[in-house]
Amino acid sequence: MSGRPVRTPRNAPGEVVALFAALVSSVGYVSARRGLDDVSAEVLVTATTAVSVVLLVPLVFVLDQPRLTPAAFAVFVVSGLLGSGLGRFLLSSVIHLVGAGVAHSVKSASPVVAAVFSVVFLGETLTVALAVGILVVVAGLVLLTRATSEDDGRRTAGISTTAAVSVLVVCWFGVTPVVRKYGLSVLDAPLLPALATNFFVGMLVGLAIALYRNPGQLSVALHSDSRRYLVLTGLCWTVAITAYFAALGLADAVVVVPIFNASPLFTVALGIFFLGERQAARKTTVVGALVTVCGVVLITLA
Repeated sequence: MSGRPVRTPRNAPGEVVALFAALVSSVGYVSARRGLDDVSAEVLVTATTAVSVVLLVPLVFVLDQPRLTPAAFAVFVVSGLLGSGLGRFLLSSVIHLVGAGVAHSVKSASPVVAAVFSVVFLGETLTVALAVGILVVVAGLVLLTRATSEDDGRRTAGISTTAAVSVLVVCWFGVTPVVRKYGLSVLDAPLLPALATNFFVGMLVGLAIALYRNPGQLSVALHSDSRRYLVLTGLCWTVAITAYFAALGLADAVVVVPIFNASPLFTVALGIFFLGERQAARKTTVVGALVTVCGVVLITLA
């Protein structure tokens, strides 16, 4: 007989939980930027998701959590593939094709796609005020990411390829949270088994790609100074995604997704105040940050 599933208290505000998730996620990104510049995407994915698996899988058994239904298991396998696994490799590849500025700007627009899919497939309600808030957040994030993303101009893609890749990225990162919301709310999947499945699949994806590309790189990374940053980043992202999943279980995806995607706002702020990245505090960055904050406030009030 299974124990009671771990659930977030229903009176917890999903918007606040999503904002907390965005903040912790940004700490993870700052940690990764601080000490993992020389670590490949596949090592980063494998190591950070392994931290999540080590933390969450024992909890599933210790707390005697109920098993996922076959449908819910399939949903979170897809979630692990799209989000924790292949998502990071897709973004890394797209940056090489079209440049960091374009790649991050396009990804920033994914909450719009998420909102459309949430309304169409999940039956969520999109009010005028909420729609305006989402668009304001997206506009702020585009300004923010274009101002802070380094782009050396060495793009290998033409206009048609850039357009096709942009559609792929915005749809990929827009669909993923809707898949997760479907599993958590429609299928009522228990939180911890859903998270454990998501991260385990992501770890397998990262491990497979790492072994294919360079089997020795994992050993090198784990025996270098990068090790503590990998653990710290993994801890931050475990907490962040756990809070993100909890927020999706509490509030509509049209509300949670744009707030969680505001994490670049915190990443830039942390970089300025704690890493001394004063050059990041350009006029465009400040404007983007202010616009993003206004959008988040609009969404929360809506």
